[in-house]
Amino acid sequence: MQKPQNRPWKVLKSEVIAKNLPWLNLRQECVELPNGQQIPTWYISDFPDWINVIAITKDGHFVMESQYRHGIGETHYELCAGVIDEGETPLQAAKRELLEETGYSGGEWQYFMKLSPNPTNHSNYAHTFLAVGVEKNEERHLEKTEDIDVYLLTKEEVKELLDEGDIVQALHAAPLWKYFASSPALGVSPKVEVKKEEPSSTALGVSPKVEVKKEEPSSPALGVSPKVEVKKEEPSSTALGVSPKVEVNKEEPSSTALGVSPKE
Repeated sequence: MQKPQNRPWKVLKSEVIAKNLPWLNLRQECVELPNGQQIPTWYISDFPDWINVIAITKDGHFVMESQYRHGIGETHYELCAGVIDEGETPLQAAKRELLEETGYSGGEWQYFMKLSPNPTNHSNYAHTFLAVGVEKNEERHLEKTEDIDVYLLTKEEVKELLDEGDIVQALHAAPLWKYFASSPALGVSPKVEVKKEEPSSTALGVSPKVEVKKEEPSSPALGVSPKVEVKKEEPSSTALGVSPKVEVNKEEPSSTALGVSPKE
């Protein structure tokens, strides 16, 4: 698909108001829009580029982390992630961060995804790599300010975290969603809910009629099978091939119908 036409703003004035903060410079700019309107104060955060790693072990487990994030005051599951140091390539930084934070290395690596953390006022990108077949080769080498727990999760567990909204870091959730969308063979079997009702014809040894109700999946583009609800209904006797119960109103037969001469 063709990209939209770029419509850049004209920078009338730019000033660095915070320099050499940890991994950050902060700029204040006065800009002019293509329609001639001006915004006198616009802030831009200049971060180095970042990396994320979807790391999968030889037996198919995802190497996940959890750590506290003070901005939201919460602790959640995440991918291995970090800053690209000066002089490093994104791949070199990704391999270094995975080894330092988890002790895992090796495997086959490929570039997977490029995202802008916040294109409105961040100037950097986040690069995601897929590493398949990694192994625990060393002990971790955490920095003094790092408090990270490591987990080995199955693909079903990771998919459940995504479905439940428990991976809140957008730069980590997006590559994982792409991974599951582009790897349907690795998808998770749909959840099936069965409502059991005791059929009246169980004594007949006949399987009851089953109605399957399909619900529209919330993400058809992901190639994920819809949730299926199985609802068992009381089968009719005709569907079971069994003669229906007939209520007979017995009346005293007449003697003529019985072929017996009436008593005179």
